[in-house]
Amino acid sequence: MSEEIKEEKREKFLKKDERKICWAAKDAFWACLDKVNGDVEEEQCKQVKAAYHAACPQSWVVHFDRKYNFEKFKTRMQAVGYQAIDAENEKKKKKEKAESKS
Repeated sequence: MSEEIKEEKREKFLKKDERKICWAAKDAFWACLDKVNGDVEEEQCKQVKAAYHAACPQSWVVHFDRKYNFEKFKTRMQAVGYQAIDAENEKKKKKEKAESKS
């Protein structure tokens, strides 16, 4: 039984053509996100997201999503600077703290 669980957790190694399909699905999903300003729940991106998740191993999806978010953060950091981002985060923390008290 424990061997069956180990087999399910192990991800398969993608062949070259499968990797190309995964990367194309990732690129299509990222393009869709850029079109809707990063709204993952946007209706028009749901099918693209499903194809992306189907084509890529879960660990790759996690990695690609983190990379996408980091690239967006870097771009934003260069555009507005860290001080503006820090100020926004402080406002969010204060708002969440006030909501949790009430």
